[in-house]
Amino acid sequence: MLDRTFNDIRALIMIENPSLFNNSTVINWALDDRLQKICDEAVRIVDSASKSEVNARLIGGVGVRLHTRKYAELFERLGRSPGDIDLVSRKNHSDQIGNIMKSFGYSPAERFNTYHGHKRQLWYAKTHQIDIIFDVLEMNHRVDFRDRLKLDFPTVTPADLLLTKLQVVNLNKKDIQDMVILLLEHDAVLDERADTIDLSYLGKVLCSEWGFWYTANRNLCRIEEFVLNASELTTAEKDTVNERTRRITLYLDSIPKSLSFRMREAIGTRKQWYNDVEEVVR
Repeated sequence: MLDRTFNDIRALIMIENPSLFNNSTVINWALDDRLQKICDEAVRIVDSASKSEVNARLIGGVGVRLHTRKYAELFERLGRSPGDIDLVSRKNHSDQIGNIMKSFGYSPAERFNTYHGHKRQLWYAKTHQIDIIFDVLEMNHRVDFRDRLKLDFPTVTPADLLLTKLQVVNLNKKDIQDMVILLLEHDAVLDERADTIDLSYLGKVLCSEWGFWYTANRNLCRIEEFVLNASELTTAEKDTVNERTRRITLYLDSIPKSLSFRMREAIGTRKQWYNDVEEVVR
């Protein structure tokens, strides 16, 4: 097993991609002990996959944490402590991913992986689990990662991280907290610069399907509602989140919509616009 840690990978990223780091920004990488261990483990797994020429990237709360530097302390301030690891990889790498999980001492969810392993796998340790998605996240809405895994490391891009949260119909507090942190950490701009949320890609994904667009807009409103009552945030932080949230909303509204989009929009919520998701129980 490789012994690289979160801080080792940070150093490598700074050497290979110095543009990802803004020298004028005060970076706080402090982590509580449990979160440090989870992040270290996640980075080691992604690094091991990379050494085996397997594309794997982190999503979920750990992914958000690893893509957060300036506002890293917000996790503690908001009481957000990711407990599990979420990964996305390519379907043709599912066997290699399984071997990597075994090399790290994880136990498979045998029945689940037998039936669903070509799309999704679950692996367990004593303290946490790893949820691995292949190619496409198929939850309330679809998020396609097939052409996105080489754009960032060790996580997917900020835009992709945000999409995984915007697709959730029944948001929980952790989902909203993750989006607030993403929006504070990353500006929303019309190109895919490092450490930014790419508005053009959000528009391409969300405005191709009315249902996803509707869920995302509803969730952006929920972010504003959360921020309004979040005593943990400063006034300046609230203003930043609200400004970026509204910029995304206005941009999505400005994009010309297809005929099929407009036809589905006319039906609205009279017809269910999202996919039901079965909760996986260990």
